[in-house]
Amino acid sequence: MSQPWDTPPIPERGDPAEGIIHAAVGAALSAWESAEEQLGEVFAILVNAETADLEKAPAVRAYGVVTAPSIRADMLQVAGDAYFYSKPHPQLERDLKELLKAYRG
Repeated sequence: MSQPWDTPPIPERGDPAEGIIHAAVGAALSAWESAEEQLGEVFAILVNAETADLEKAPAVRAYGVVTAPSIRADMLQVAGDAYFYSKPHPQLERDLKELLKAYRG
């Protein structure tokens, strides 16, 4: 089964207009930004960020400074390990593991 991050086959011919490519790149970047924002909210939950404005929570701000997806994934994993140690929930732990597997992909 193919995964969304698998490299697609190289087409025999490119797009006839660069606008098509620019739109596709813009859509991909917008989708990635949305995913990153949602992962930031997951991180906020895992570190028990308690503020009306999550962007002001210290841990969430620190998470936002990190730009490497691999390190963000590690931060989510470690925060999840700590969270589920004190609040066990096997299904959510499995869900987080699957989410991180896809994110790392």
